[in-house]
Amino acid sequence: MIPTGEAPGRKLAVFVIIWFGQVISSLGSAITSFAFGVWLFERHRSITEFGVYSFCSVVPLVVVSPFVGPLVDRWNRRTAMLVANTVAAAASFALWLLFVSEHLRPWHVFAVAAINAAMRGLQWPAYSASTTVLVPEEHYGRAAGMISVGEGISQIAAPLAAGALLGVMPLGTLVLLDGTSFLVAIVTLLAVRIPHPVSKERAGGGETFLRRMSFGWRYLRARPGLLTLQLFLTAVNLTENLVVVLIAPLVLSFADRATLGRVLTVGGLGVLSGAVAMSLWGGPRRRVRSVLVLFAIRAGVLFLAALRFDAVLIAGAAFVFLACMQLGIGTLQSVWLKKVPPAMQGRVFALRQMIATSMVPVAYLIAGPLADRIFEPLMAADGLLAASAGRWLGVGPGRGIALLFVVLGALNLALIAAASLLPRLVNVETELPDASADDPPTAAISAPQPSRV
Repeated sequence: MIPTGEAPGRKLAVFVIIWFGQVISSLGSAITSFAFGVWLFERHRSITEFGVYSFCSVVPLVVVSPFVGPLVDRWNRRTAMLVANTVAAAASFALWLLFVSEHLRPWHVFAVAAINAAMRGLQWPAYSASTTVLVPEEHYGRAAGMISVGEGISQIAAPLAAGALLGVMPLGTLVLLDGTSFLVAIVTLLAVRIPHPVSKERAGGGETFLRRMSFGWRYLRARPGLLTLQLFLTAVNLTENLVVVLIAPLVLSFADRATLGRVLTVGGLGVLSGAVAMSLWGGPRRRVRSVLVLFAIRAGVLFLAALRFDAVLIAGAAFVFLACMQLGIGTLQSVWLKKVPPAMQGRVFALRQMIATSMVPVAYLIAGPLADRIFEPLMAADGLLAASAGRWLGVGPGRGIALLFVVLGALNLALIAAASLLPRLVNVETELPDASADDPPTAAISAPQPSRV
């Protein structure tokens, strides 16, 4: 076992080892998730089954987040990640046994997707909160970038790898590889130690579990700058997920599936490029203001994507959109790492996870009705906006989605303009002092003194 000791270099080595195991695990899960989505759809061509699978892959994460935050802060972060990866591995191997025994049914897949989503809800706050005890403060941005690199690798490689592997090996073998990828993550965790942050809160004790569940909300409510920042990111996250859901029908309205695959690959490269840039650069010094600029660029490219039927233009817009999003998220993650005490990050980050991820099913639910029932009819050849907006964007299939992209871009620019006028949000880096490992439990309900930096 590799001890962390006090040497920063040794702690960084531990972080890299953990990061490697989590990347392998995430890649295995992403490949299997893609493969099962194909399997479910091809069985009966049922969009409903595919929708249920998507629902089960997201909603449990939202549900468990308030419960896992107190556990992450009370347990050692390594223990929390070991539990998450072990349960997920057991679920994958159970799915493999059902497959090879020819007893696999869709509801088994839904159940395992829900279990894995719940375990991601436990794993992510523990993984994120480990950063502050393993990485020096000046490298928070780079660490956030490395974590995003792992997500980018999964997003790009999983569809390509799954498509190639499904042609040469049975689905059961992919499930077995997924279970093995969790074992890699478990081995890397067993090989290291993660120091547990000690705070005066632990000495005080005495809080009920329900009160500890509400800690994240009380902590943010006492810090309006952080709360406003999270609400801003939640609104931005809704827009991002709407775009991600609608880009496929937009491209397929004028091109084939091969073209869509190329567009999505270029978008995935944007995610990876933004993450790599963040891991090498570490982020700007004036983080919040820089993120507002990045998100304004991100909003602007939505107008470009809507201009005309052009796969190259849409792919370029997707690249810039997702690269800016990744740079912005990585930059702001370093703000959260600096402002929330290590011993409290499990609860606060679990709340952040719940709020942000709740936008995914919302986007799934509203994207279709918005496009099919409102915007597409408006931009049909005989639609209400055919003679006005249609002169600029064109009319016919897909042009309603293009108009929706324009609306989303305009709403984002308005949101960014409003955010730039909020001093608590823009100045959160300087007004809110950096967190201390010794912050007492009353920090959750008492407003901190402004920093003099």
